[in-house]
Amino acid sequence: MLRFFYYLILIVIAFLPKVNLISFNGTTTGIRIEDFLIVIITFFLLLLMKSRKYNNNIDRNIRNIIKLYFLYFIISVISTIFGIMNNYVGGILTILFLLRKIEYFIVLFIGYEFVKTVKDREKLLKLFDSFVFFNFIIVLLQYFGIVGASEMGKFVELSKESRLCSIFNGAYEFSAFLLLLLPKYAYELSIKQKNNIKNLIYIIMIFFCIFMSQSRTSLIIFFIILVMILLEANKKTLKKILLCFSFVFILIIILLNIKSIISFLPRFDSLNIKNMLLTLKEAWYNRDFQRYINMNGYYELVRGINVDRSFNMRISKCMTLLDGFLKSPLIGVGLSIVKISADCAYIRIITESGIFGFISYMSCLIYIYKHRNIRDKEFSIIIKYSIITLLLSGIFIDIFDSSKVIMLFWFLVGFSCKLDNILNDKKDNNICII
Repeated sequence: MLRFFYYLILIVIAFLPKVNLISFNGTTTGIRIEDFLIVIITFFLLLLMKSRKYNNNIDRNIRNIIKLYFLYFIISVISTIFGIMNNYVGGILTILFLLRKIEYFIVLFIGYEFVKTVKDREKLLKLFDSFVFFNFIIVLLQYFGIVGASEMGKFVELSKESRLCSIFNGAYEFSAFLLLLLPKYAYELSIKQKNNIKNLIYIIMIFFCIFMSQSRTSLIIFFIILVMILLEANKKTLKKILLCFSFVFILIIILLNIKSIISFLPRFDSLNIKNMLLTLKEAWYNRDFQRYINMNGYYELVRGINVDRSFNMRISKCMTLLDGFLKSPLIGVGLSIVKISADCAYIRIITESGIFGFISYMSCLIYIYKHRNIRDKEFSIIIKYSIITLLLSGIFIDIFDSSKVIMLFWFLVGFSCKLDNILNDKKDNNICII
């Protein structure tokens, strides 16, 4: 029965829009179907964990990941208590944000329990194909105006200028989700498998979806990840040199035609470095965390500078939140201080949980990076570049609080740890037989 729920949670993450069954004022966060599913799965997992045999067999890396993440959660609890005492945060929304930290992490155990045999590896990789293909079809339907989108939990019609985001809440979450799938296809393409045409097609579909989402950050990360994997996978020096020269040559062509290229790329033509720096300076001078609290999340945009509106909104809010961080730099001011989004994962963590919270969360990711799957090269690549993707996306996106993205990530981490165990046991058994 649990197997059914494991598949069901993956289906909900990849195929169903985020629609609140129970909504709360002041935020798009609410109670959704995946919340109920994870509660049910958690109940059965707890029954399973009562078994001494289960606890003895659990992976050492999983234990260490739990310890590091639990440290982050405890710090978040302390931060939140501090925030409640100082009237920065409070109410049911704060409790919900705190519980979400545990909810997302529980998917790690779902990924761990999903793997029973090595054959489950191929089942998951085939699910990747369905994830990409499904969202590609939805984007095509949205592009031709056949279907709408789910925006902040509500279904809306799309105009010709709309940023396409499939069944996701926004373009950034959609593109970040696809970037977690990219390493699988890039790696398989680089090792020259028989199905190279298939992998190339899926890479093109991912690129098309990210392009149509008009997510500038994700578009840049797409090329960074693609080039990094191709360079890593091709171990021969000559191939690396040829790839590097090809990349440099393409880069030179791009730089020589930068103006015409920028005008074609979505939303890049509105960027102006000089005005962005001026906006950053003004946003810092105009920061006012207390006003943000008094007016329930209101922050003022920088005026008088002709700058990209998205950047203005992002930087104005980030500077306001940093002003809050300075009031409690070690433990932060509590979860739910960011009502909707901070548009920067690092600003969000450091404001909510302070320096201690930031260090503990990053320590958890670093540990996963260093102790990822070593028996399966492909999953080692997937986990490695999933973390790199998250760290790069976190500069401009609340990626660690993006439910569909972070739940898929924790699923992959748990899956990879269990797969490594199975392959390790299989190797040991083979040695015994010999």
